[in-house]
Amino acid sequence: MPPLLPQDDIEGAAGYRAGMYLSETDKVNNLTKLARHRLAARALARDPGLIAHAYVALDQLESLNGWWPALDEWRELLARPYVGC
Repeated sequence: MPPLLPQDDIEGAAGYRAGMYLSETDKVNNLTKLARHRLAARALARDPGLIAHAYVALDQLESLNGWWPALDEWRELLARPYVGC
């Protein structure tokens, strides 16, 4: 994984400087989520075609479990124009 950039504010994202108290577990959870999002963003930057796979996954989830609002929210996010990282 490439090194973090100076503008990558890990501590701020984890809640250290956000002006609120977070437990250590919350901080770890936030950092883990942030790391996962960064990995996904980097994968999309390398291969924007992955978005097509996400649509297939959403369709499969809907056929297995029926519709729920989050599916449309994800489709809306995926439909946004791709802006390279």
